[in-house]
Amino acid sequence: MNGKIGMRALSGLLAVFLVSMVVAPAVSATSINTGNSDVSSVYRVTDFTNPITLSDLKEMRESVIDNSQQRTESHAPLVLADPVVPEGAEIVAYGFTLDARGVPVQYVGLAGDEESVSIIQKKAQEWYDSNIVNPQLAVAEQAGALASAEWVTIGLMTGDYYLSPYGGVTDNYELQQLSNDGDSTKDWFAIKQIFAMEPGCQAFEMISWKNRMGTMLHDWSAGTFGSPEQYEWDPLGTKTGAQTIGVSITGGTGGASATWSWSYDQPEVTTYDRSSTGTEKAKWEMFFNSDDAKETTGGMKPGSVGSVSQHSSGTYRILNLQADGQFYNGVTTYHTLSHTWNINFQY
Repeated sequence: MNGKIGMRALSGLLAVFLVSMVVAPAVSATSINTGNSDVSSVYRVTDFTNPITLSDLKEMRESVIDNSQQRTESHAPLVLADPVVPEGAEIVAYGFTLDARGVPVQYVGLAGDEESVSIIQKKAQEWYDSNIVNPQLAVAEQAGALASAEWVTIGLMTGDYYLSPYGGVTDNYELQQLSNDGDSTKDWFAIKQIFAMEPGCQAFEMISWKNRMGTMLHDWSAGTFGSPEQYEWDPLGTKTGAQTIGVSITGGTGGASATWSWSYDQPEVTTYDRSSTGTEKAKWEMFFNSDDAKETTGGMKPGSVGSVSQHSSGTYRILNLQADGQFYNGVTTYHTLSHTWNINFQY
């Protein structure tokens, strides 16, 4: 399809809920106007005994979308992502906004126990300050129709999951769509995952729990468009030792392709590329080598491109994005924290 453009938490049981236009009536919370008439937003922080349900999350999100002038006037496609809540975990922080371009920007904080709530609250505050109080706008992408094939951001999602005493996993992503792809049968999407894991020895001062292995999975086979195809991914091969990793992924055919590139610093780890076009899955494993790498936050930023059958209406799964962090106590006991996004595209 051508030319598509895409606070501090109060103690106890008190939750804070901000929405710049309309408060969803089913959600019991305090509403405060953000003072920004151009960007709809919702932000709620609570505790482990008064969690946010997935139904709450969706209702708050829909209230922003339904009352956004941007969305009312625009019929542009919409990308929404829902987290898979692990057994025993609760959503204790949620934020959603539409930036000046109408692009969804979302935060979901998962706590596996009461001891993890304060960490999620702090991370949620950081997200709120950066995306609602002082949003960073990509001015170059606010233009109208693009003249040539170009990757355009259509979704920015941030997710954290912490559980004491093990540690925490961060699973963020930026999703882009290829504009002016010149393809009448396929839509092209590219995803950049920002993965990190923080060991319990750092997060909770539980000295024995350290990083062992991180796993990242871009499951394009979960797509429901029809004929999902993983096209490219990076980094490739095996990378060992502290170094700067360059990532470059390209999508599109027929002379209307575009490349998206970035780089990141790899700590003292070894990463293995486990991807396969046969299964339509991009996958990486990251083993922490040095004591410093095992005892501090570390991660990577892999990316992949997929194509799916083009449609004109409806809601379809693009892919599932998963991040696993395996922690160990220095002997033989292991524990894995898993975070998954189900990413859907709505025409």
